[in-house]
Amino acid sequence: MFGQGCPERVALQGGRPKRWGPRPSRWPVLTAGWLCALATTASALATDSVRLRIAWGGGPERLWQGQIALTEGTLSDPKALGIEADEVGSMWLGAGPSDVAPSGKTPGASRSPPQTAESCLSIRQRSPRTYDAVDLSVTAPRDAKLLIDLHGVDEPRRSGGIEVRLADVLHSAFSAELDGQGSRLVVRRAPGDELRVRLASRSLVFAPGETLKFELEPNLLPVESGTKLRVKIQLCSARTTQEVRPSEEIAFTAGQTAPLAVEVPLHVPEGVYDVVATVTSPAKIPWPQAVRSPLTLRPPIAERTIQVVVLGERARGQDAAESRLSVVQEIDPANPKWWAKFASLPQLPRWPRIPKGPLGNGMLRTWNHPLGPVAQLAPNSQSPDVSWEAYPLPRPLRPGEPHVLEIEYPSDVPQTFGVSIVEANAAGAVIPVGLDSGMDQPEEVAPLRSSPQWLRHRLVFWPRTETPIVLIANLREGQAAAYGKIRVLAGWQRLPRAGGPGKGRPSRLWAGYMDRPLFPENFSASEAVGASRDLSVDDWVTFYEGGSRLVEYLQHVGYGGLMLGVFADGSTIYPSSVVEPTPRYDTGVFLAAGHDPVRKDVLEMLLRLFDREGLALIPAVEFASPLPELEAVLRRGGSEAAGMLWVGPDGATWQETYPSQRGRSPYYNVLHPRVQEAMLAVVRELVTTYGEHPSFAGLAVQLSSHGYAHLLGPTWGMDDATIERFERETQVRVPGEGPRRYVERARFLNGEARKTWLEWRAAQLGRFYARLRAELNAVRKDLPLYLAATDLFANPDL
Repeated sequence: MFGQGCPERVALQGGRPKRWGPRPSRWPVLTAGWLCALATTASALATDSVRLRIAWGGGPERLWQGQIALTEGTLSDPKALGIEADEVGSMWLGAGPSDVAPSGKTPGASRSPPQTAESCLSIRQRSPRTYDAVDLSVTAPRDAKLLIDLHGVDEPRRSGGIEVRLADVLHSAFSAELDGQGSRLVVRRAPGDELRVRLASRSLVFAPGETLKFELEPNLLPVESGTKLRVKIQLCSARTTQEVRPSEEIAFTAGQTAPLAVEVPLHVPEGVYDVVATVTSPAKIPWPQAVRSPLTLRPPIAERTIQVVVLGERARGQDAAESRLSVVQEIDPANPKWWAKFASLPQLPRWPRIPKGPLGNGMLRTWNHPLGPVAQLAPNSQSPDVSWEAYPLPRPLRPGEPHVLEIEYPSDVPQTFGVSIVEANAAGAVIPVGLDSGMDQPEEVAPLRSSPQWLRHRLVFWPRTETPIVLIANLREGQAAAYGKIRVLAGWQRLPRAGGPGKGRPSRLWAGYMDRPLFPENFSASEAVGASRDLSVDDWVTFYEGGSRLVEYLQHVGYGGLMLGVFADGSTIYPSSVVEPTPRYDTGVFLAAGHDPVRKDVLEMLLRLFDREGLALIPAVEFASPLPELEAVLRRGGSEAAGMLWVGPDGATWQETYPSQRGRSPYYNVLHPRVQEAMLAVVRELVTTYGEHPSFAGLAVQLSSHGYAHLLGPTWGMDDATIERFERETQVRVPGEGPRRYVERARFLNGEARKTWLEWRAAQLGRFYARLRAELNAVRKDLPLYLAATDLFANPDL
């Protein structure tokens, strides 16, 4: 039976069946058995296409290296799933034969050793990590074996590697230990591979009334070929089983090669929806799912979810009457008995272990200020780490609605304190990236008022749970932090616009700036549970909530637009064939039901939201991570790769001299023509795809101190190729031969030829920026190029 494994190959002696004696009456049986053996052999030889997810880690941080190969068949389309900025370029399909062999055999002694560039995936990580993974397609017979060799660079290689039979991971997971420190290897089908989806559209962002069209391809289902099946197509509100239109069913036969054409009309209000495809076998009694589950009837054979977002021309609730804020909770942290009046309230289930009172590290005391008693956090120099206090809000809030946190502080106290809203995510974990704010009152400002008075720090937030925690921390080493009452205000359904409705836009753009696309975290967007119950990931609801609240907030404070990082740390919020982004800023690839057949086009969603509100959006890109095209050139080597890396006066590259900063580094020499072409391709892809949106207001290049969109110091660029171009274009002869040529070049170019060298480098970079601007103007003449130098000078070597 398919899905139960398949027999090993049958060896036929002499090419024909052995004679069994003079009893002809048994020949039909024996002949049938022989034909069955032939059929089994033919079945084993048949190739299947399957998408696998291979993950490893779970132990201490390790610099992994190794190979993944096949005994026969091909590997293709690898997609690295690590979230580090230097993930791109750490895995590639390389030429065989591989030196990974089945256990007990020498390299190359397998039945059919890998012979092509598509049969071996090489893995060479640049920095240590606790987790890494790759999705890749395998085309091979079911009895083919994956040969996996993974080990840390500081440990001996495992003899023979790990063998994984393809048939054993079609409907279950394979797991093996990699070391004695908790690191494991897990191989399973990639989410959604049993029901493959081919979309007719580029993205999953639609307008009401449009139709989602796709082809559904059942692939290697756990039933015998020829089984009669049916697939039910439902349109439900996201994260629920609530249908918004009648479901449809399509009959098909397991093993058929023709895909199923599906069309789902989206005549629905604005929001996020799940298109759920469920494969079952026809039942004699069509029990509904609500009845099937309690009766423990057979579960579906396969299920796939496609999540879509539908955006109207006007925002939901845009014309709703504005309501007023009112205080719903008040805490006096200077009163040690403030919790007592809430002690009779029942303990909320979301935080079952929270004590009935504040939390802290013992650095809080009460100080009698002229305005009255205030809470005072000791200077951090007196604390074992940072002086902090946390306040569980004792009354339930209303998740998803805007609230305002208000903290009083005296006007005459120089201080700096941080404020955070701490909540559990969808998986029940508290993570460091969330909603953070703070207040800084310098010494020059504190004495300006004639008499002390209460000032208020306000923070808008959307609680994800009923019971968030307010965390206050002192951010000064030598001074205490003092604050008064803490209040929570509520009553708004959405944030009111600055100046009231109908206020005109200023003629000059006043825009906010976010160097990373962390708006879902900043605006407390909810998350979904991933493939494992302890993993919280981003789905379309996450980005829709975050994007809608972002737009509300910009209008609430009076901004006319936003400069937003859309490509940073090796990840993007848009699909890209040029960048090959990691899941760092879109973790939807880890959803169990394969919600994203293509990477979410969050940028498209944001531009539509900004279009309808008359806001300006300036996408920003950071060139601080490897680019696939350039990594391929460097692997090939030769004259094409010469000069692509920054070389210093000692002849060493930047990467050989300095470690990366969380995977970010000046990986390439921006003076090199091939590097510039690759960077231009990133910009071209963005502008040609999104430049026609009215809200698209230009492009920004982030000049990161750890990036390569700018020049390093004048002692860098001593490689032969760069010096040759400099000599050719300036007619200046640079001295230096042999191994000491680098130091001699640096001495000359930073001495008597310094002015010429600096001017040539600046002119080269200026022409490159002009080419970037030309890419924008080729789409729209009015699009400006911005150079955002927010942390440019944090690197002392500039």
